[in-house]
Amino acid sequence: MTEINKMLMKITRGISTYHGNVVVIALKGSGVSTLQKLACFSQNYQSIEVRMNKDSVRSDWLLDFKKIVSIAGVEDKGVVY
Repeated sequence: MTEINKMLMKITRGISTYHGNVVVIALKGSGVSTLQKLACFSQNYQSIEVRMNKDSVRSDWLLDFKKIVSIAGVEDKGVVY
């Protein structure tokens, strides 16, 4: 089994369990973001990408967090960020 298949299986298994979560840390350009999106698609979850840069402030993060909470709590949909 290739490393890509192993990583995809780990991400899918983690998010598909009840109250499951996965922390994925990878280098930019390694393809892990694509695997995360593929795992979300296979589990019918919505994937939200939060980007932080040097100009980001706390209020920007809070707006992103409110969006995520409204999708997960109010709309009762699976979400990965």
